[in-house]
Amino acid sequence: MADPLFGLLILDRDPFTFADFPGLFQAWLGEAGGFVFAGLCIYLLYAILGAKSPSAKERLNVPSLMLFTAVAALLCYAGYFALLMGIKPEDAPIADGSGFTKYKPPIFAKKPVDLALMFGGLFSMIAASTPFAQRMVKLRWRRIFALAKLAVLEVYRRRIVVVVLLVFIPILFPIAWFLPSKPADELRLRVEVMSGFLQLVMLVTAAGFVSFAFPSDVKNQNIYTIVTKPVERFEILLGRFLGYGALATFAILFLTVANWLLIESAINSKNISERARSETFKARVPQRGKLTFESRRGEIEGIDAGREFNYRKYIAGDSRSSQRAVWSFDRVPSSLLSAKGDRVPVEFTFDIFRLGKGVDDQGVDVKIRIVSWQNEQFAPAVANTGTGDWSWKPLGDDARAAMAQKLGGKADDYRDLEKKYADDARKLLAEKLGGDPLDYPEPISILTASMDAIMAGQSDEKDEKKWEVANKLAGDYGFFEVSTKNVYDYQPELILVPSALFKNASETPPAAKDDAGKAKEPPPRFKVYVKCTSTSQLLGMAEGDLYVLEKEQSFGWNYLKSSLGLWCRVMIVIGLALCISTYLAGVVTFLSTAFLFLVGMFADTLKTFLNGVAGVKGPLGSANQLVQAQQSTAQDDGSAMQRAAVFGDNMFGWLMKRVFNLMPDIDAFNWTPFVSEGFNIPLDAMVMNLLSLIGYLFPWFLLGFYLLRSREVAA
Repeated sequence: MADPLFGLLILDRDPFTFADFPGLFQAWLGEAGGFVFAGLCIYLLYAILGAKSPSAKERLNVPSLMLFTAVAALLCYAGYFALLMGIKPEDAPIADGSGFTKYKPPIFAKKPVDLALMFGGLFSMIAASTPFAQRMVKLRWRRIFALAKLAVLEVYRRRIVVVVLLVFIPILFPIAWFLPSKPADELRLRVEVMSGFLQLVMLVTAAGFVSFAFPSDVKNQNIYTIVTKPVERFEILLGRFLGYGALATFAILFLTVANWLLIESAINSKNISERARSETFKARVPQRGKLTFESRRGEIEGIDAGREFNYRKYIAGDSRSSQRAVWSFDRVPSSLLSAKGDRVPVEFTFDIFRLGKGVDDQGVDVKIRIVSWQNEQFAPAVANTGTGDWSWKPLGDDARAAMAQKLGGKADDYRDLEKKYADDARKLLAEKLGGDPLDYPEPISILTASMDAIMAGQSDEKDEKKWEVANKLAGDYGFFEVSTKNVYDYQPELILVPSALFKNASETPPAAKDDAGKAKEPPPRFKVYVKCTSTSQLLGMAEGDLYVLEKEQSFGWNYLKSSLGLWCRVMIVIGLALCISTYLAGVVTFLSTAFLFLVGMFADTLKTFLNGVAGVKGPLGSANQLVQAQQSTAQDDGSAMQRAAVFGDNMFGWLMKRVFNLMPDIDAFNWTPFVSEGFNIPLDAMVMNLLSLIGYLFPWFLLGFYLLRSREVAA
């Protein structure tokens, strides 16, 4: 098997945070509200025009608030389409088919067209929820609890619990018995395999049982014993959901805790290698920045090495190269400022793309520079000059005066800040270690060597004194550089950064204004510059490949938190199956639930194709090319047929995007990679998981309420 990719978490999408809630809520109102409005129109037309019998009219009553908000929603949607017709269409970016596009959550939009769509969805939700809210007042938790208890007993009588207990058998044995792997991979592999196995069993069991539960009761006429009692029909749906959900919660917790105890037992008995323990048996709390690629020409795209999964971009390796991968960090975590000690780990994992044969078992050399906002850097103006190193930006008169007041001396001493840093470094090294400042001609290399000795556990008193110098200089100048670091392909590495640098970066930058007098955005608090110095090599990285390690938390608690993702997926399946089964047969319900769930697993990929791929036309455009016997690369001729095909493809894409919003966002609930790679699951992301679950199931429960209410299930 391949070498383990320790700490290599592929972040093709960031977890949702509280800051994403306004945009997500607006998108939910726009998309879910549209489907609710379509169902609302059908309901109102049938209730007003189609219901003939007195019993049907009684069930399908239309409150005045429902009618008023439905009219308001209609006006909002009319305004939306009117505004939409007046907007000049913008050319959407077309994917190249091989590029990687990171998922970005929606941002709250204040344009009139977006607000009209949002309020249309809001009024639709209020209208559809009016009868629902009126019946909710009549719900009694005692009856709901009794129905939930009945659902639990039903599962018990059908021996479904035995299926869950059978899952416990494979986890009693070491995973290496079934899937041979390197010792360092055993813990990671166990987490991934057991997570996938538990998900498969729980989802299939839940979908299979719940899909047939309600239809079987109707077919066997068992439902008559419930609906003929003084019970609200929605209480049947809610009681079953709570009962099945309680059983699923117990099963997931039981299996998760059991597996965790087995992992703890293996760790304590030293059956798992020390490397697996150090790589996976932790929960890192990282601070990630924004990645850009820069050179003397300014910001660049980064080199495309032609990988099939184009997740990473590359920079050219050469000692004279000005290309840099730059991570910008907008904040300094408070944990770094209050942490004890004078060193902070920065971890990273890079990809090496060799342009030549190279030397076996040899990595590439990189240079890493960390600077605060007080120490701006700029690229050389001329290519292939000197070492290709970026220079320190000269300070203005006010900044030099502030530095002189802070560090002492005269303002003119800080005209060449880079030279002043080197002179101070030599003086401090001479004071700490003895001798003359001229005895230390390359202070940066000396400080880097002390860091290497500390990380290797071979440091002595001199190395600690050198690190004190590095810490003092980092606090004064906001600068620290690792002159040489040898890295290997997909091999985790780390460096130590003086903690004083982050204190320097935490100082509030002065307010700045642009030429127009408007306030400028504050600069990033600190940046990390990475340069590859090995010739004829490409160094690849993605945004999540480098991070500042804030702290580490318990693996056990992190493993338990990961069960929330599986729980949310199971609850989605239970909710979908229950709501759909209120009207459809068991087999159709099972297939519909499975289809929605499986398509939801690949929804992001399908939406990417709907957004357009370069050189690929839609169904009507492709059909037009076939009829006219044109090549796929033929240019558009601008004919009426061609324009009609383009319009039809645009409408088809718009419709399919709306349809795909019916699918659950399954990928948002997947926390297994975080646990298997040893990264902490953020608490705010877990809360957003719960909100996403509620937001997705709420329209479905509205549908189940109306379907169950309108269905004749008893004479």
